[in-house]
Amino acid sequence: QVMFETGETTNARCRLSRDKMAHVGIFADTGAGKSVLATWLEYQIATQWDFRVVILDFGRGHRALMNIIPPQQFNLYGLDESSPRPIRWNPLQIGRRISPQTQLDQTCQIIAAAGRMGQRQYGFMWDALRQLYLERGVLTFDREVQNPEVFSKQVKEHPNDPLSVQRINLARVQPNERPILDAARVARGQPPLPTGDVFLRDLPREDLQSLAVERSKQVDISLWYDRLEQIQSTKKSGMPDHTALEGVLHRLRPFRYGALANMYGLGEGSVAIEDLAYPSGVAVLEGGTLAEAQKAAILGLAAFHIYENSIQQRRETMETEEQREKHPMLLVLEEAHKIIGGVDENASSDSNAQSGGAIISAPLWGTLARDGRKYNISYMLIGQSPSQFPEEMVTNCNLFGIGTLKGDKDRKMMLAVLARSTMGFEDNPYMRFLSRIERARMIWKTAISMDRKAVEPMLIETIQLPVREPSDTEVQAHFALWGPLLENLKRNGNGNASANSANVYDGGAKPSNGGTANGAH
Repeated sequence: QVMFETGETTNARCRLSRDKMAHVGIFADTGAGKSVLATWLEYQIATQWDFRVVILDFGRGHRALMNIIPPQQFNLYGLDESSPRPIRWNPLQIGRRISPQTQLDQTCQIIAAAGRMGQRQYGFMWDALRQLYLERGVLTFDREVQNPEVFSKQVKEHPNDPLSVQRINLARVQPNERPILDAARVARGQPPLPTGDVFLRDLPREDLQSLAVERSKQVDISLWYDRLEQIQSTKKSGMPDHTALEGVLHRLRPFRYGALANMYGLGEGSVAIEDLAYPSGVAVLEGGTLAEAQKAAILGLAAFHIYENSIQQRRETMETEEQREKHPMLLVLEEAHKIIGGVDENASSDSNAQSGGAIISAPLWGTLARDGRKYNISYMLIGQSPSQFPEEMVTNCNLFGIGTLKGDKDRKMMLAVLARSTMGFEDNPYMRFLSRIERARMIWKTAISMDRKAVEPMLIETIQLPVREPSDTEVQAHFALWGPLLENLKRNGNGNASANSANVYDGGAKPSNGGTANGAH
């Protein structure tokens, strides 16, 4: 802590106890020490409390954790081809615990929000992706897939069309799908599928989900782009629909060609994004040099997969108090306002008239703010301008680190967080102080306590992690050595081994879940 009367740093440490853990907001101008405080908290929370920490990094400000987290507990991927460890992930492949229809809806909403698109553009994306999923039998719970001859208008009107014949055939389990379903059934203690034709409408929910995951491996953003381009070709040039579709194609085009088409393409080998850092450890997704609109889309989709999978996983296992407390997660959103609110690329289709009305917002973030804590999921928002964040996400934070802020809206918002008046003259000194806080110093505020003194703000000085940021070459060398071990642990169902966590804690034995994490002087 820092003596606010003299500005001198004391030896008293600011400590965060496990029972005070909540959503976190860290806001300050660039260079003020946001990442320093964030990485220290991430390190302590992961190693002392055995949290699962997933960091969605718009840049590359968190990779120093590689040099202090045990290797079997750390993972890192980059979103572009220049990364030392580029990711291979198909975001249109259905998650193991995610309803196909839910993924369809959320994928379109998140990409529309990331590109600041409107209702018309969202509608075109949703229709095109639904067509692709129906044609390949991905929407296994949908009646148009289970019984297309009765419920599909296209199949009823053109039953002999090759596409209709394909859809009728996909209402049954295919020969190449049987071994996959049989293996999953045996693992659940159930007998294999009966011989002969097996219709989707007769399958239990678990088999329908497995089938959706397998079939969705044949759909990717490139096919989606081509279908949207085909739809655009039917629209008259210069008309609103044609212009709106051009805006959609503009944002998806980087994923259609070049290295990104391979990284985010269909087929086997896609990273199980929902398993990153599970059950405990640290995983970092680095945005790197990828364009901002594409970074916002991919990081937003990753957040959805991780959050939705965690919810479904907890619903399966939350039978006892002990189970409810298992595997807590911290989801870190660096430059969160861009991931949540999207990036304006000044494309010609961004006007309300051309995009089709108000800008789409993804409901995922409001759900995370309201319901995340029910499932033992906390988030950390990091950014330079809190006023650009959704108010609901900021006000649901109960832990704050506030550095120097010069914007009038930002200072007023944070003054309210500090329980100080934004009106009149009484608390004007706080407003001025927020504009001149020294670098590496922050106001720390917690709002969860039965003790009134504990919720008062305090001035702290952040602690730099005692490691340096590794270079790209060092990251490559690290995963050349440890990557095979991580894969082996995943195949054997061990997740991220945590036996050596105590080796990196600088204070001796790790405290219990009721212990404290050291965050600052």
